[in-house]
Amino acid sequence: MCLWRGVFLLFASTTAGAQSADLGYASNQYIEDFNDLEVIVPFLPGGGSDIWARTVLPSLGEFLPGKPRLLIKNIIGSRGHRAANDYARINPLHGRSLFVIAASMNIAYLLEDERVRYDLSNWRALMAYSAGIVVYASPNLGIHDIRELKNSDQHLIMASIGPTSEDLFVLLAFDILEIDITSIFGLGGRGAARKMFERGDVNLDFQTTPAFMKFVNPLVNEHKAKPLFSLGAFDSEMNYVRDPRFPDLPNLQEVYKEIFGFTPKSKAWDAWLSIYKATKGTLKFLVIPKETPEKIISSYQTAIDNMLKDQTLLNTLNSKVGVNTISGTVNAQKLMQEMIALPTETRTWLKQWIHEKYQIRI
Repeated sequence: MCLWRGVFLLFASTTAGAQSADLGYASNQYIEDFNDLEVIVPFLPGGGSDIWARTVLPSLGEFLPGKPRLLIKNIIGSRGHRAANDYARINPLHGRSLFVIAASMNIAYLLEDERVRYDLSNWRALMAYSAGIVVYASPNLGIHDIRELKNSDQHLIMASIGPTSEDLFVLLAFDILEIDITSIFGLGGRGAARKMFERGDVNLDFQTTPAFMKFVNPLVNEHKAKPLFSLGAFDSEMNYVRDPRFPDLPNLQEVYKEIFGFTPKSKAWDAWLSIYKATKGTLKFLVIPKETPEKIISSYQTAIDNMLKDQTLLNTLNSKVGVNTISGTVNAQKLMQEMIALPTETRTWLKQWIHEKYQIRI
C-alpha cells in the first residue's frame, strides 16, 4: 500500500506501460535486494524539474547494483511542499525512494515559508543540477530587446507560482529594472506558466534550462517567442558572468547597465545577487534521508560517479540539459550546505520586500 497522500501519476522511465509498483516504505532492504527505485518529482510533468529527472535519472539505474528501474512519480500539491513534507515525515531509510528538490522549494525553505515542514539539513544530496533562467516575451508585443520592453506602453503579464518560489528571481529582477508587470499567482509549476504563454494568456514568461531547451527553443525558431535576457551564472571563482548555456543573451547586470548607463548599486541588487549566488543559479537536488545506512549512500555515490564518467552518456545529457550542469554526490552536498548558509540580512530583506510588494507576510 502506498503511503503517499495526494494525486499522482506514475511513469516508468525505461519500460513503457510498466505498472505501478508497491515500493514498500516499511521495508529496509538494501539496494542489492530490490528491483525498482522510485524518484518523487513534486510537480506535474512538463516543468524543468520533471524534464531534468526524466532526462538524467533513468540512466542511473544502469550503474547501480542489479540495474534497477527508476520509476518517476509525480506528486502534486501545495507547490511541491506537500510531497516534500510527506517525504520528510515518512523518512524512508531503505534507499528505494529518492526525492527531487526544485529551486522553488529551496527558496521557500530559505525564506522560512510556513508551508515548509521539511529541513534540508536532514537530507543528503546525491546529485545537483544548476539550471539557468531565460526570460522571453511574446512577439505580439512588437519589441526586440529589453530597452524596448521597458519603454513599451503595453500591459505586461506573467504567470507565476508565487514570490516565495524561484519566480522570486525574475519578479525581483523586473523590479530592479523598474519594469512594471502584472503577475498571475497560484500556478502549480513553470510548465503551467509556459502553456499560458503558448495560449496567449500572458505575454512574458521564463523557464529554466531544461524546459527552455526542450519547449521554448522550438517556439523561438517558429518566431513565437523572443528571448530577452538570462539571469546569468557564476564562473569557477564565483564571478557573475553571462550564462555559458546562453552566451548570446545579456545577464541582468548587463541589461541594467544598458538601460540606465551604469551598473546596479542598491540593496535590492545586493539581495538578488546574494540569493542567486547562494543557489548557484537555480539548484535542483536529488536527495535521500541523511540517516540512510552509509552502505546505501556509498552505492549511490559510486554509481553517480561512474555515470558522470561515462563520456558518451554525458555528451548526450549535456546536449539536453546543458554542459557542466550536473554535480556528483560530494559537490552536491557541498552546494546544499553553502545554500543553506544564506546570510540572515539577505533573508530579512527579501521577506520585507515580498511583504511590501505583494502584501504577503512570511
